[in-house]
Amino acid sequence: MRRPATMSWLALLLLGLCSAGCNSVMMTSDRLVGAPVYPPSDPANIQVLREKPSQAYVALAEVFVEPQSGTPPMDAIVAALKKRAAKYGADAVLITMDQIQSSGSMYMGGGEFDTTYGHAVRALAIKYTGK
Repeated sequence: MRRPATMSWLALLLLGLCSAGCNSVMMTSDRLVGAPVYPPSDPANIQVLREKPSQAYVALAEVFVEPQSGTPPMDAIVAALKKRAAKYGADAVLITMDQIQSSGSMYMGGGEFDTTYGHAVRALAIKYTGK
């Protein structure tokens, strides 16, 4: 008996969604207490810094990339950081932590565990004050 074509397309769609989910960036962010509110900025114009800038700035929010198995490449993480920081009106993201962390373990039997690792990044969304 032949399967309908819609079943084949549905299977391909589900496979695509599952593989896309493995490379998504899981993020959270928190506006800092007392941080000024700015209109959103353009993610394309946001700088990525690994050292404090010489210009004066104000910190707006902390942005976190959560570790997960199948973590996407760093360029996808950077793009997600920029997009999230843009919501706060940031001019730059200052990376304060960048490391590989355990994202879970699975019992393999016989007393053995398989640990999975993912990329964890913490950054500050900052706005230059020009002072």
